[in-house]
Amino acid sequence: MKFFLFCLGAIGAGLPLHSAAQYVGRDDVFPDRAGKVIAFKATYSGTTDTVYFVDVATGVITERVADGSFGLEFKMLKAKVLNREKEMMKSLTAFSTFAFFDRGNVDRYFVRWKKDSTVASAWLPKVERHTHDPKIFIKYDNPRKVLLGVRLNRDAMLYDMLDTTAQGMARLLYSKDLSKADYQEFDHGHMQQAVISPTGGHIFTMPDGTMIDLVKGKKIWDFNYKKTGSSDVVFSKDGTHIAIEHQDKSVTVYDVQKGKRLYKIPAPPMFPGELKVEHLLPLPDMQTCFVFYMDFKKRSAKV
Repeated sequence: MKFFLFCLGAIGAGLPLHSAAQYVGRDDVFPDRAGKVIAFKATYSGTTDTVYFVDVATGVITERVADGSFGLEFKMLKAKVLNREKEMMKSLTAFSTFAFFDRGNVDRYFVRWKKDSTVASAWLPKVERHTHDPKIFIKYDNPRKVLLGVRLNRDAMLYDMLDTTAQGMARLLYSKDLSKADYQEFDHGHMQQAVISPTGGHIFTMPDGTMIDLVKGKKIWDFNYKKTGSSDVVFSKDGTHIAIEHQDKSVTVYDVQKGKRLYKIPAPPMFPGELKVEHLLPLPDMQTCFVFYMDFKKRSAKV
């Protein structure tokens, strides 16, 4: 198991010392699928957020770009930091047309980026009431995937918006009756998050911890996330393994097809004082983790 560490300070990373606040948010880290490069956004009070590119093997910062600057997305793609999708997801919306184009028992759904560019559209069964907003799960690179998780009354369903019938009906990939679900799962909805494999053949949904075969359109195994408090998950580059982070900051690697536990990666080392592990992100090589250490009293961090 490998951990790499460098300090978010002027000496180690060339970051400004004058800033009163500095942190790396858990949703602002973008590793490439090979686990060789990481881009992360550091936030400082009174200054522009900066995106840093880090070489995993050495921990050396190879490039720094102001967030929102021209060419940042190009640099992300050039470095193959493809799950910048997490950031792009914030600009995606999904909605139905309801009565505007009435076709009896179906509704037209649209997935749009920045409210003006249609990413996908398809027909889904009509229901009287939506209990939760639709959830979009997208994979931009080849093979491209646009999945829509909808909660219709007591049923949670996952549709492939790019795989449609001749009549334009989206393909149903997975459904689950939540009538017997516990309060937490039912109240928070279903499929709040989902990770699509690099091959586009599987999706792992959370918080229920279900591995779904997207080709066959069926569940193949479940992971009991409640026992370990799982948080982040990542597929290997070839899509054959998945690493699941646990509440105690250890990581377990599973076989995607069989759901068999292969090995466990221990929690990262602790440091003296107030420096604590705030978050851990397993990487696609199934051997390395990106770890956030925070000292909230001194407002300092190590990565």
